[in-house]
Order: sequence, then structure tokens, then C-alpha cells
Amino acid sequence: MIFFFLYLFSISVFSRDVSIVWFVKNKDLVNEILNFKKENNLKFDMSIASTFDLNVSTESSFEFCDVFGDYSPLTSVFFPLDFKILKSKVSDSPQLFHLVFDKYYERFISKKCIFFYPDFINKDVLEISKKNNYIWIGGIKIDEEQNVYDYNGTKIVFFEKMISTDTIYKSSSSFFIVDDMDTSTHTLVMLKSLFLDTSLNFVRVSENSDFKNSTLSLSTATFITHLSTFSFRCDLQKNYFYYLSALNSELSKISLRDDIILDYIILLDYFEDVCERENIDEIRDLTSYIYQVSGIEVPSYIYDDFLRRNIFGGYTKFIKDKGVYFVSDTENGIEFSVKESTEGIVFTIANSTQVKEFYIYIDINKLNRVGIEKTLGENFSFYPDFAWEYAFRFLDGKVSLYKIVGRDYKKVKDFQALRKENLIYFIVSKSDIGENFLNWDYILSCYFQDGTKGGVYISSDGKFLKPVK
Repeated sequence: MIFFFLYLFSISVFSRDVSIVWFVKNKDLVNEILNFKKENNLKFDMSIASTFDLNVSTESSFEFCDVFGDYSPLTSVFFPLDFKILKSKVSDSPQLFHLVFDKYYERFISKKCIFFYPDFINKDVLEISKKNNYIWIGGIKIDEEQNVYDYNGTKIVFFEKMISTDTIYKSSSSFFIVDDMDTSTHTLVMLKSLFLDTSLNFVRVSENSDFKNSTLSLSTATFITHLSTFSFRCDLQKNYFYYLSALNSELSKISLRDDIILDYIILLDYFEDVCERENIDEIRDLTSYIYQVSGIEVPSYIYDDFLRRNIFGGYTKFIKDKGVYFVSDTENGIEFSVKESTEGIVFTIANSTQVKEFYIYIDINKLNRVGIEKTLGENFSFYPDFAWEYAFRFLDGKVSLYKIVGRDYKKVKDFQALRKENLIYFIVSKSDIGENFLNWDYILSCYFQDGTKGGVYISSDGKFLKPVK
């Protein structure tokens, strides 16, 4: 008998504290875990994060946390420069973020712990959380050495994403996230398997020994600005991100009434389901109303097809030092240049490591319908004011030059494409295409390893292309 008590004592003393936060939308899954706990007479606790009130019994003893945004990077809409998806087309909007959060806060049920996920944590996030007396803020562990930091009395906890039960057993961390926002059965099975392991002490985040004992300070001068893994589910969602960021820059210049802020929050709520509901008319009407009530002129892009087109145009063209350059408005977009060198004319595509195939079309005279109006077998059309005289095709490491011949075209020469770091480039002699390349119009279309398409052009409905001027 004494050995049995020693065994129990050893478990209680030496068992490892583990805290799991479960991101979940489905109330039934939470209830199933609660029934599993009761049926097996288990003592585990965990934290639940949800974007809405699950209305689960308070007798569950689970810790419930708030989530800012419906599993979307809404914080990044206010801080696009920190998000690093846009360059200098828009500015950050910290004052608007604070106003919106104050109203958004009324939705929250926990008001003890909060996640800005999938998103980043910056100084404004820390300040607004501290102001509202949150005990702790959750983030994703990327490169932090520690799990828990202190920011003037508010704890910042970094969680490791759990892929399988092995994640916990192989990790030295005490804090883990199970992301079940899309609802998957295997996650429930994984959780049940873990909670049967009595060698682990599953506790609330706030009861974890690492949480209680941490005194590591996070200074205001070195606040965290990184993003957890997030990818837009469709181009409409990405374009709506641009739209909201531009809108924020405009609205930050004026004073907004409380009722207008509530209307504005409806625009944020559209972000999650814009891929399924192309509700452009609702968005346009509500945006126009906000501007009209605020007494300011409605920006022209509101009347554009902003869900199907990047309202920033995608690229900025400039000519400098015997070169023409197309610079992306986004942080990681491909970039294109044509410039003169001692060896000839150099065509370069940057940020091109994922480029599998590309086409360059060149209109040298800029005359309507004077040139070739069809593509090299691609599935789109040119605007009537673009007809090309030269074209290049890159495939399997080789670039082929095509020229106009009468009313058609033919391949005239091959060039070797070179790769250096994230660049693809090739060199053409002036005798092959002429010398006035600074005055020409260009369209670049690229096909990537993952099957997607992009390039340097202006598009309408993905079918008609024209050059960036």
C-alpha cells in the first residue's frame, strides 16, 4: 500500500503542467469533451477560444477566452505596414483600431484572456489589452526563447501549434494550441487520447506553473510584431483586405460617431465569408453611407470592382538610370525590370523562386490594333489598345523570342535564362529588338509551381489584360 501512495505522490509532484487552448466553433464538440471527462472520471482542465458564445455550462470549469476577429487577421487591417503585405500605399491606423476595439469589446464574454489569432501582437495590441484588464494575451510561438512574458502586469503567452499527440511529448513547451475552427473529427480523437494520460497535468493557462512563475519582462521598446501563418482563402479576400486597409487610412482622418463605428464593424465582419458571398453591393452601400453621414467625399475606389481587382493597381512603373522598373505594391510580389547593360538589354524577374513559366509581351508602337492581338496560347485576351510586336516565353530554363511576321508571329531565337538567388534574368542584344525599350509597354504573365497565375498587368475579370502605365 505504501508504494501505491508513493506512486501517487510522485505523480502529483513530478507530473508536467500542460495547458491546451482549443479553437473551436462547434458547441457539440465541447459538450462531447465534457461528457468524456465525466464518463471517465478525469480531472483535466483546458482553455476554450471561440469567436462567439458557445453557451456551455459554467460548471465545466474550463477557461473561456475571447478572439478578436472571426479567425481572420483583422488587426493587420489596421496595421498593414506591420503585416508586411503592403508597402507604402496605406498607413497604419492605431487610433481607429482603439475606437473599433472598444466597441468590439462589448461582444466578448470572457474579458480575462484574449487571442489575436491568426495575427500579430504589437504595442497597440498590448496597450488595449492592458487597458481592458486582460490577465493574459495569447500568441503563436515562432522564435521566442520563452513561453511567458510580462508586459506591465499583463502576461503574454506564446503557444505551440499541436499537429499530433507527438507535439506535446517531443516539445519542452507547456502551452499548446489545437486549431479546430474548421471542425475535424481527428482533433477530438487526439484530445481524448491526450486527456487519458495521467502522467500529464492538464491545467488552465492561468494555473500553469510556468505562467505563475514567469517574471520575464517584455519592454515597450521591444514589443513583438510577427504574424502566425495565414493565407487568404481567395483573391476576393485579399482584395478586400486592400480595400479595408485603404478605407482605414481614409477614416482615420475624421471623427467617427459611435453608431458609425458599429456600422463600420459590419464591414469587418464581411471579411471571413467574402469568398462565399460576393456581397459587393452591400459593402459599397454601407461604405458610402458611412462617408456621406461623416460629411466627406466618397473615394473613387468604392465604385470600382474592388473585390475582383487590387484597387492599388498592383504595380508602380518608373524609369531610372536607363531602365524601366515595375515595383510591386505588396511585400513579396514578383517585380520586373528591363535595363541596359554593357552586354545588352537585361530582362529580370525578382522574387521568382516559384515561377515555373512566364511570358513577356511588348508593344513598341502603342498603336491600337497595330501588332499581334493574340497570346502565345494563354487563356486571356488583351485590351484593344494593346497589340504586341515582340514576345518572350520562358519554359524549362530556356527563353524563346517571338516576332511579328505580317499578321502572325514566329519564333526567331532562343536565349539561356539564368537564375541567381530569387532572380531569373536573360540578356538580349539591341540588334534583336531595337534600342527604344524605355518607351515601350510591357505585360508579364507568370505561372507558379502551385498552379496559380500572376504578373505585371491590369486585369478585368481575369480575362482582359492591359499594361501598367
